[in-house]
Amino acid sequence: MPSPLPFPYRAALLSAMLAIAPAIAANEHPPAVSILQPGGYETADLDVSPLPRDGWLALVKRGGHWELVRTKIDLDPEIHSSSQPEALVFLHARRLSAGRVRTLAMQLPDGVDLPETAADGKGKNQLAMRFGAQRYRLILSAQGSDAGSNLVLDDGRTRTLLDTDTDSAQLMWAGDLDHDGRLDLIISTDHEDGRSADTCLYLSSAAGKHQSVKKVACQSFSG
Repeated sequence: MPSPLPFPYRAALLSAMLAIAPAIAANEHPPAVSILQPGGYETADLDVSPLPRDGWLALVKRGGHWELVRTKIDLDPEIHSSSQPEALVFLHARRLSAGRVRTLAMQLPDGVDLPETAADGKGKNQLAMRFGAQRYRLILSAQGSDAGSNLVLDDGRTRTLLDTDTDSAQLMWAGDLDHDGRLDLIISTDHEDGRSADTCLYLSSAAGKHQSVKKVACQSFSG
């Protein structure tokens, strides 16, 4: 058995551990990817303590194109950037970089409305999209008269489930954020008759097998 450290060394080691403990706790489990919408938020919905303080990118429209622009954001009492006040969202992810990003060659819609159900309680509504040579459909399919809808992205080969029990969905942005030539999405969904909502980022570069995109980050809101 190794000999115990002399008391002065043990005391110094303990003092050093106590000194760094608050720093470790403050940065414990920082999210790998984050998305934030500018504006106010409820503290019950968003814990800002683990969020990084730098490395953010603002998604902004300049002229006829969109860009990711490096920016600093303030989180208290609301989410905002003094240098990019017109940002659609703020993103933090290693796989994203500043610069111009390709966007859908169409006017982004206000949203995908909840489909009107047929007599059997089933129905669907869809939005056709084209990005480069690839065609996509964003589909909101009602499962029954008493159930919410499934939000699905169909690229002609793969159907990717994006969300479930969805009352309504709004396509906020679509284009190539991660520069892999494939479609990425930012979508806002309502749940529980408007009592809760999520704004989520879906990246194609994070997608697994039999997926077009993968949900990598969300900001949640309560009604």
